[in-house]
Amino acid sequence: LRQNKKATVIPIIGARTLTQLQDNLGCLAFTLSDDHIAQLNEICPPSFGYPADLLANPFAARMMHGEVGEKIDNTYDPR
Repeated sequence: LRQNKKATVIPIIGARTLTQLQDNLGCLAFTLSDDHIAQLNEICPPSFGYPADLLANPFAARMMHGEVGEKIDNTYDPR
């Protein structure tokens, strides 16, 4: 996740022991290739969470915009 440009991640290290801290910091010792990241995104795309998921839901869009929803230019996609 640290290398994925499509995901916004703020790492929180919750280590209670030196061993856990060293294990968490181990992610800094290697780098995935762009091809590996693309394959991972294909298998499990990053979730953008609220509010993007809500806005992408057709039911929620109908509830927010009613019958005029089809007339709204909704070409912006944060993904």
